[in-house]
Amino acid sequence: MLELKENYRLAGTINGTTSAEGIQAILDKLGEAEVYGNIDSSKVILDIGSGDGSALNELKTRSGVTRAIGVEFIESRHDEAVANYPECEFHLAAIQEKLDLVAEADIIFTNDICFPKEVFWSYWSSIKVGAAVVYNKISNSVKLIHHYDYDRREDFNKLTVEANNMLSEFHIIIKK
Repeated sequence: MLELKENYRLAGTINGTTSAEGIQAILDKLGEAEVYGNIDSSKVILDIGSGDGSALNELKTRSGVTRAIGVEFIESRHDEAVANYPECEFHLAAIQEKLDLVAEADIIFTNDICFPKEVFWSYWSSIKVGAAVVYNKISNSVKLIHHYDYDRREDFNKLTVEANNMLSEFHIIIKK
């Protein structure tokens, strides 16, 4: 676990950002019935690597959910989020220390392109069946296809949005 946490901490030298328009495109795609369906106030959104909190705030504001949770391990970014977005719930921790929050979430968002691959798999088993998972580390999809029986045509919804100062491809899956 220590090695995984240290690798995860190294990823913190790069901060990903997702534009407000990108967040809206993701919510629009999630809202399609064949993807996830109705996003109502009872849903819980979790942003893994929530940074300054801006993406989580956009997700909460645009979706209308009551509970939006961010987990960030860089203290200065966490403190910025807490100061700027008091209506969101933020935790200063590595995600491996907050698996209870992963298990609660209905929608998990992570702009994880700079995370070591082990991070996604460290919380995968804690995600509840039926939860929507939005991520942009595309190598995760390869493993889901080859080891977890996800179908490349039926289970993955892809969209390209402005993120990380460029166009970035995100994948959305529903946990089986």
